[in-house]
Amino acid sequence: MLGEAVYPYFAERYEDVLATDKDINEAWLDKLDVRDDELLEQVFRTYRPQRVLHLAAETDLEYCETNPEIAQETNARATKVIAQLCEKYGATLAYISTAGVFDGRKAGFYTEDDNARPIMVYGQTKYDGERYAMEYCSRTFVVRAGWMMGGGRRKEKKFIFKILQQIRNGAEEIFAVDDRWGTPTYTYDFAGNLFTLLETQCYGLYHMVCEGKGTRFDVAAEILKTCKRPDIQLTPVSSEFFKAEYFAPRPYSEMMLNTRLRKLGLSYMRPWKVALKDYIETYFSDYIGVPQEKPVVSVKRVRVRRFQPRVAVAGTGVYGGPLMNPRSDAQGSRSGRNGGQSSESSRGSRFRLSGKKSHPESSSARRRKNS
Repeated sequence: MLGEAVYPYFAERYEDVLATDKDINEAWLDKLDVRDDELLEQVFRTYRPQRVLHLAAETDLEYCETNPEIAQETNARATKVIAQLCEKYGATLAYISTAGVFDGRKAGFYTEDDNARPIMVYGQTKYDGERYAMEYCSRTFVVRAGWMMGGGRRKEKKFIFKILQQIRNGAEEIFAVDDRWGTPTYTYDFAGNLFTLLETQCYGLYHMVCEGKGTRFDVAAEILKTCKRPDIQLTPVSSEFFKAEYFAPRPYSEMMLNTRLRKLGLSYMRPWKVALKDYIETYFSDYIGVPQEKPVVSVKRVRVRRFQPRVAVAGTGVYGGPLMNPRSDAQGSRSGRNGGQSSESSRGSRFRLSGKKSHPESSSARRRKNS
């Protein structure tokens, strides 16, 4: 789902993008399973990316609990190999992680200085991946995201989509959990903010989430408000209500702050309620009020300054990730928006994105503005 936002954002700004995934469901994808060490080595040797965005992961919490070996192989060991290859070939690594590395016991927001204490297999394997990335590649960004939203009509598959489907299917009452807190993360804002961060050489651990906090109930309430559906009853329930289906342990709190991005002056994530409203109005406008028979979403491409270097994208689904190479412009390398220098010269730089937000406008906002 994240790759649906990251790939087009980076593809508009880089000349050559190689995108891969274990499952090929887009014309712009090439096949790559990040658990295949030999194939990974071949891709690095052939393409020689200068930057690697590793988004690939097994993210289904229940599947991870019942298949811990696969979760470890995909989320941790594959990350170790990718980090080693990045170091070997001189690439910068950006590893996308999760708020699920925390135990949820903290009363307030988690910052990058808080210790990770995973309570489920998914969180543990992602934390293992974080440690491998930092240990084996000296040029690493570890970026933690929160509750993801932003797959659009074709790729949205998480909580927001389930609420929207209930609205579309004529539900008169919707149940939503009110005892788990988190920070939503809009993928299109995330893509732009990530692009800005990667222009710096400020390697390390970062949180990159929308501003604010809320429960699943709060998110569902905002969805109904944006869709103008006061006729639907929203009922708060505890996590036990869905225990049979969602049995994996989940932290009581996954609320995070972008502390280190703020210190750099590089936190451009909007409040989650603003981003959610933008998302629904852009991609699900026909869900607002009385549903239309034929939903229409108008999308126009935006003209942007492009860099000359190539970009490769590897894997945009569960196991894949994109490989990308930035293009240089006539003025050479770019400086970071906070005065930092670009991590590589634009000329000849390459970028690898593994798996699927400068005050950049979100991609959805730009599309609506130019529609």
